[in-house]
Amino acid sequence: MSFVRRYQAEYIDSLDLKEKMTNILDVDTGGLTIEEWCMNYYGVVKFNECWMLNVSPNWKGCLITRDMVNFFIGVIEGFYENADRFTKMRYVLENGHGKDHLHAHIVFTLNTKKPGFMTPIRKGNILQEFRNVWNRLVKDNPSMNNLTIDDEWLDPEGTYCPKRKKKIGLIDERCALNTCLLTNEGMLKDKLDYLVEDLKPPSHQNDIHPLCPVVGSKGYE
Repeated sequence: MSFVRRYQAEYIDSLDLKEKMTNILDVDTGGLTIEEWCMNYYGVVKFNECWMLNVSPNWKGCLITRDMVNFFIGVIEGFYENADRFTKMRYVLENGHGKDHLHAHIVFTLNTKKPGFMTPIRKGNILQEFRNVWNRLVKDNPSMNNLTIDDEWLDPEGTYCPKRKKKIGLIDERCALNTCLLTNEGMLKDKLDYLVEDLKPPSHQNDIHPLCPVVGSKGYE
C-alpha cells in the first residue's frame, strides 16, 4: 500500500484512513487494481512521468533557413512516432540570441503502459535513438548534409590552425543533447512554460526572427 502513503498527505484524511481502507479491501474493484480503484475512490489523478529533451545541433553561426526548420520538425516528429515511447509531445524551435543558432526544447509524456518504458532513459539509449533518426534524415536531405561553416581549431599540441570547412547539423557531441526527467506537476508546468517565449526569464529570451519560434504539439490542447 505504498501508493496510499504517497498520496495520503494531500488527498486522504489520516484520522479515518484505517477504517476506509478496511472497507475498500472488501469492495469489488470491477477489474481495476487496488491502486487504480483507490485512486478513483479518492479522486486522485496519478501523475504521468514526463521527459524533456533539449537539442542543440552544431548550427551556431549558420543562417537559419526554412529547409533547416522543416528538417528539424521532421526529426522531432519522426522520433516521437518511433517505438511508441510517448503519448504526448510539445516542442518549440528557437533561434537564440544571435539569430543564428537553431535549437529545440521538447517535452514528452512517457507511455507508462509500455513495458520497461524507463529503461532506455536510464541507460541513455534513447539519445542514440534520437541521433539515429537525425542522421538517417540527414542522408535523405542533401541540403542538410552539405552545410558547412568555417571553423578555427586546435591541433593536438594546442596550436591554432588555419580555418577549415566542417560539416554542421550533427548532434554527436555530448553537449548537443540534454535531458531532464519530470516527476511532478510543478516540474512539468515549469518546463512547459519555458516553451513559451513570453514566460521565459529575460536572459533566456530569443532575438526576433522571421522563422522562429516554431511551436508544435501532439496530444496537448
